Amino acid sequence: LDTLANRQISLMHPIQSNFHLDVREEGRLARQATAKATVTKEDISGGNNVKVDLQATVSKEDVSMALRFATEDGVQMKVTGDLSNKGKTEVSVSGTLKEHGDWRQGDITIVAGSEKQILWARGSKGFLTQEMKPAGYDALWFSFGTDIDKVRVNVTDLYVERGPDIAWSGFGLKCQVSDKNGNQWKMIYGGMLDVDFVPGVAPVKSGNFAATNLELSLQVSDVTKMKMSDVIKSIAEASNVPVKGVVVK
Repeated sequence: LDTLANRQISLMHPIQSNFHLDVREEGRLARQATAKATVTKEDISGGNNVKVDLQATVSKEDVSMALRFATEDGVQMKVTGDLSNKGKTEVSVSGTLKEHGDWRQGDITIVAGSEKQILWARGSKGFLTQEMKPAGYDALWFSFGTDIDKVRVNVTDLYVERGPDIAWSGFGLKCQVSDKNGNQWKMIYGGMLDVDFVPGVAPVKSGNFAATNLELSLQVSDVTKMKMSDVIKSIAEASNVPVKGVVVK
């Protein structure tokens, strides 16, 4: 991604990713899924138009999704898209994000049959300077929120950061789930994720270190009672690492 003079985002090269997932039960293949995501710049004659295509096959059923982000006038961004199954449109997406300073924000409507969901979205027009960090750091920001019955879900401060000497220096987000009681919203869950990469080359540590590739197989009698902390501690025990020396957060 590059940033134009007016802080719009310009896609320099197409992006393509491929995914493959096998779900096995007792050693036998139960379900299989494949997906391919493609991001291309369709047209730049009137602005910065970007198309996102996602094609997936789940249990031999083809599912495809297409999203288009168009900023033809350089001010507001139009979002359109659809989700199709076996060639039939199941979900449609539409909305307009209007400019507010360095940001674009607005409502995105998601329609599935007779059901309609409104998603509020806000995003920076480009990479904004990280004021609390040294010179050379900037980040792309997003926030989303929606109400589902009497539950409000907000994912805010979702950012991707660039550093002065590496292309990607960090990312993070905040998540909040609130329940409506009368006319008041009460938070029932709040969490955050913040990852910082060390710019430049990591210093060499003293001592002998080795990297090991592991193939891990788990047998779980009740998935609802499985805790990732217990899995990590079990791996530590199998590696002769004292459990009291393992901290899981």
